[in-house]
Amino acid sequence: MKRELKIEESILQKLFRNILQQGQIPKHIAFVLDGNRRYAREKNMTTIAGHRKGSDTFDQIIDCAMLCGVQELTAYVFSIDNFKRTEDEVRGILALLLEKFKFKLENPDEREGICYRFVGNWSLFPKHMTQVMAKLMMVSRYNTKIVVNIAFAYTGRHGITSGVMALLKGLQVGDVDLDSITETLVEESLHVEPMPSVDMLIRTGESRLSDFLTWETSDQAVLCFREQYWPAFSYWKFLAAIFYSQANRFTILSHAGLIGDFGRVEKVEENTPKMDRFLQKKTTVDWNSIEAFASGSLLKEQFKKHVVQ
Repeated sequence: MKRELKIEESILQKLFRNILQQGQIPKHIAFVLDGNRRYAREKNMTTIAGHRKGSDTFDQIIDCAMLCGVQELTAYVFSIDNFKRTEDEVRGILALLLEKFKFKLENPDEREGICYRFVGNWSLFPKHMTQVMAKLMMVSRYNTKIVVNIAFAYTGRHGITSGVMALLKGLQVGDVDLDSITETLVEESLHVEPMPSVDMLIRTGESRLSDFLTWETSDQAVLCFREQYWPAFSYWKFLAAIFYSQANRFTILSHAGLIGDFGRVEKVEENTPKMDRFLQKKTTVDWNSIEAFASGSLLKEQFKKHVVQ
């Protein structure tokens, strides 16, 4: 059975999308999903109902992105600091996320074409959720329509620190040469699979980055701040954000003389064959660890022996 879209595209929306697609569509869009609690208060809803509405909105935006031809999405779903919220709210959010992840895992149609990846501090992932999240990564690993990164127990600074730690371990065992470390190598060490630079970052509710994708947004990402809260974000607002991004990207790149392929500048630093072998080894170890989490043969308490971003 073919996966059913969670949105209905009107004739006007399709027309606007087709016009936007005559230009360059952002390849990688990141979201800070902010405002679920404030939305709930305005609508006289419970806090968890606001989070559920926000989760449903993100599922719809995945479909919007797929229609537009976006290749990768990254969503800031739960930061490390979010564990400091009230016990009831944290428990409710985690239960909601687990429900969503299980549904996608148990219903292949729901994840058709979507490659799910989790980025963050796996040692902080709740024990009862780790196996489900790892299984979802494994079963969707080779889907190619769109990559959806879920930033969970995440901060940008932790991501960079973890990448540096991976390089230091490589130095200790002789897999990495100190004089061969480049920006390209650091960037490709940050995650299980290399994550392309962010073309546009959308934040609802507030105008700050909150330590999200610190490295990945540093390279000419267009920042799009919207006043409405995340649950109110819609397909129209998504299309408008792409238009805003295209207009701003053209201005930025015109001044820089870099028009073309949505402003991506090809990396001039190439890894040495030895560094490529290091990255391949790291990726293999990370995926083996995720597979072990999925099978239940690797316990969360053993995490520190493994490198998973």
